[in-house]
Amino acid sequence: MLAETEQFALVTGAKKGGLGFEVAKQLAINIGSSGVVFLTAHEENDAIDAADTLHSEGISVQPHELDVANQKSVARFMGIVRDDSGEITILVNNAAIFPSEDRQPVTRTSLRAAGEIFNTNVLGPLRMMRAVIPHMEERKYGRIVYIAGSWGSPSRAHDELGGKGGVYGASKAAGLYLLVSTAADLQSRGLTDVLANAIDPGKMKTNMNPTGERPPEDVAEEVIFLATLPIGSEITGRLYRYREQVPFDSYPRQGIDLPPSRSR
Repeated sequence: MLAETEQFALVTGAKKGGLGFEVAKQLAINIGSSGVVFLTAHEENDAIDAADTLHSEGISVQPHELDVANQKSVARFMGIVRDDSGEITILVNNAAIFPSEDRQPVTRTSLRAAGEIFNTNVLGPLRMMRAVIPHMEERKYGRIVYIAGSWGSPSRAHDELGGKGGVYGASKAAGLYLLVSTAADLQSRGLTDVLANAIDPGKMKTNMNPTGERPPEDVAEEVIFLATLPIGSEITGRLYRYREQVPFDSYPRQGIDLPPSRSR
């Protein structure tokens, strides 16, 4: 259920073949003509290609280039928002990277690669939250959804991953902590209808991760649930997996697929 006012949604990392694309699609269907969905990607051509596909299906989105790892890119995009809708009421922090260099024991990952991963996967979502929360604060309404993941679980890092993907996993753990901390901050400031929650997509199948089991369309439905929580909802600072709220670091033991090599 959407708020009774216009909605302006931003989805990061929404190129074709991944979760962001499906989220943008379903948000656009839910919002309809009562708002705008900004479909963004690291490369402008990827955003345009994704939007063209949706436009061919009669689904309206606005494609834009947005590099969450670059403050100038974020500022430039927010300038576009200011000139268009003037605000963002829904933020889906989906953009992330997992360079091939990190797909080995963590002690062999270079500090350069580690810095790049944290700049995108941790500071990226933080940049976006800092950019849009003033809009939500003014309206006293907003929804933030962070795409977490099982690689951020310390228990899985020890029991199953064998030290591989350690920097990516640490970035996902840090991103989840930032999300929960932000939710608490918003509540402490009396912004009780600015809600921030996270989704663990599980073993999701995408074009770049064909061995996954869960279709991104299914995960997108969960994201839409949190992105469109009704006014007055008390769900915030929570982690959801397979449509259920779960404790943090409660990941079931199972096989793990590598996520896409670089997916913003």
